Amino acid sequence: MLMTMKHDLHSFLWILISSWHQLVLGQGDGSNTSASTFRLDAPRTSGSKSIDNRLFDDLFMEYKKEIRPNFNTSEPLTVELGFTFNRIEFLDEKHQTLTFHATTRMRWTDVRLSWKPEDYSNINDISYASFALWIPDVILANRADPLGSKNFEHVLAHVYYDGQVLLSSPSAFKVYCAMDFGKWPYDIQTCAIEFESFTHDGTQIELQLMPNNGSFAVDVLPYASINEWRVMNVRASKVIKRYECCRGEYHAVYFAVQMQRNQPFYRPLMLTPMVLVLFASWLLFLMPLQSTVKFAIGSFQFVYTAVFAIYLKMTLPPSIEEVPFIVTFTLNVMVLILLALFIETFLLRISLLKCPMPTPVRNLVLDSLARVCCRKKPSGYLKNSGVRVSNGDVVMDHFEMDNGEENLMAHKDQDDWLWLASVFNNIAFAVYVLVSFVLLI
Repeated sequence: MLMTMKHDLHSFLWILISSWHQLVLGQGDGSNTSASTFRLDAPRTSGSKSIDNRLFDDLFMEYKKEIRPNFNTSEPLTVELGFTFNRIEFLDEKHQTLTFHATTRMRWTDVRLSWKPEDYSNINDISYASFALWIPDVILANRADPLGSKNFEHVLAHVYYDGQVLLSSPSAFKVYCAMDFGKWPYDIQTCAIEFESFTHDGTQIELQLMPNNGSFAVDVLPYASINEWRVMNVRASKVIKRYECCRGEYHAVYFAVQMQRNQPFYRPLMLTPMVLVLFASWLLFLMPLQSTVKFAIGSFQFVYTAVFAIYLKMTLPPSIEEVPFIVTFTLNVMVLILLALFIETFLLRISLLKCPMPTPVRNLVLDSLARVCCRKKPSGYLKNSGVRVSNGDVVMDHFEMDNGEENLMAHKDQDDWLWLASVFNNIAFAVYVLVSFVLLI
């Protein structure tokens, strides 16, 4: 038994020495150098590693994300950009910015990330952290916050066996939007979303639109609109830009979001009250000429329009190029109400005159102009007197005067001025109504 154990020990030592000798000789003549070479067509074999781990090791053993995939070629790298508009978050009209949610997609080919599926159990695609890959420096050029250029940093990249890389990232964006408030609040706004490469010109990166079902249409989700704004369409286009500071042409992709304001939302809040105030100002001419209540009503209307104008000033941005229609309409209503108050004050002052009316004025107003305005002086008695007027002539039926004939003529003169003010009130009312309808049109 002892002899058997010695024989087994000698056999084990001989095998160990032979294996070590072959290993030393193999390293010396370089016969095993190919076993450590990065080759996708002859993957390393290791029983302790899974196929996924072997694929990751083979792909990223000598991969450098700082180098552009086609750095050594003269052809530009084609990068396709896709866009899906998800939803409007907020449109800040005062600062002219648009906050929205969208899904952006980028696709390009990196030949360093290609492999043969049959060598890795028919694995056709993998997902890997995007920060470990080379990513095109395509940024949101007109972003309004510093987070606009970091939407692809913390997402997974989809890598296919032919080297195609796909990045898809749903993010929130905030961009500057030049707005036109000429027809506010019945306006249509168009906001541009601009993506471009920050450092690579057209000879290095060729930015293109990603096809969508055979076309370049942009997807708009059904819930993209909000209560105040409705997304009409999103158009995509490619432009080539030049900068004075840099040589070459830079490719950029524009997405124009066209939005229409919800008009029924503003009609009962803004336009309808101002139209009603304009119609209510007609009461200043329809109320009795010597009534003082209409001055209180007119003053209230003027204050209301002034407060509404201040509200519009606080709502709209101060740097608008064209004055909105609603602002012009409000200011015109203010001017009309103020003008109506001045006219009624002037006519009230005329109606209280007691001096004799000049004969030419009496002939023009009380005869000719009064007939045109349907304000012919009727037959009747003068106020507080015993004088009956018949077709403008004074007929004395009886006398209840304190100062005789002079008091009678004073009452007659006062009624003449009152009638003159009434005629001019009708003329002013007709002109006021005409101007009101012109303003509404």
